[in-house]
Amino acid sequence: MYKEGLNFNQISSLENKLCGIYRLSIKEHSYIGSSKNLRARLSEHRVDLKYNQHINSFLQNNVNKHGLDSVVIDIIELCEPCDRIARESFWIEELKSDMNFQNPIDKTLSELSRKKISQSLKKVYDSGERVHYFAKSKIECYDYFGEYITTYNTKEEAAKACGLTVKDVTECPRAYKHGTKSNGSSIGKSVHGYRFRYSDSKIPILKFHIHPKRVGQIINFYYKSDNGDMKHAFSSVKDCWEFFTEHCRDKEITIIPVLKSRESWDLRQEKETDNHNGSVSEME
Repeated sequence: MYKEGLNFNQISSLENKLCGIYRLSIKEHSYIGSSKNLRARLSEHRVDLKYNQHINSFLQNNVNKHGLDSVVIDIIELCEPCDRIARESFWIEELKSDMNFQNPIDKTLSELSRKKISQSLKKVYDSGERVHYFAKSKIECYDYFGEYITTYNTKEEAAKACGLTVKDVTECPRAYKHGTKSNGSSIGKSVHGYRFRYSDSKIPILKFHIHPKRVGQIINFYYKSDNGDMKHAFSSVKDCWEFFTEHCRDKEITIIPVLKSRESWDLRQEKETDNHNGSVSEME
């Protein structure tokens, strides 16, 4: 041991630009560090701890509890600058310092740190505290254009009702939680024609409008034939005039819009239902 039992008021007695390994001890806890200039580094520790700005929360909390004067400084050894990181790692393991969060060589968490984190996480999980705020919120469901449909109590309930996965339902309101990207691609995400939003979110649902010339890029239109089968009517403004001219001269026809984002899902659901009943009907 080069020097031991020092306090922060005595570090000025150290030779300037002295390289080595030091230990800060508070009661039964200890922190190991190294520096090419021990006096300057220990002075930094003193200032950060005094003004409650130290990056090591474990060390800072102990100083806040017991006071800056309770810190005992030991200069464990002097070494060459090129050896200090290896020697610091050695002394962390040798002295089992519990206030070092990671190994200075490979930056991995120390065994003691992993154990403390594990214990802390287990405590909050067991108490139910580690449940995200938005996980307790209700889920609002909207159609593709941002018109309100209904509210579900949970994501699981929304997923089951809309024929989606919980992941699908989760991704949409997450975009509304974090806001929009510069290109607007994050906020307003839809899944199979549905949009979802946490009821407690402060970001309102977006309203979407489609220019008539681009309607065919998003929607296909169907109608029911005389025998009840769904048939494709048109997908563009140009085709719609041809369709109405041919089919609507002497009778009324109800047009059914189907979002292309939901079309494959609807077709799959219909086929699964028909297969279950022993037959398969396909849209033309």
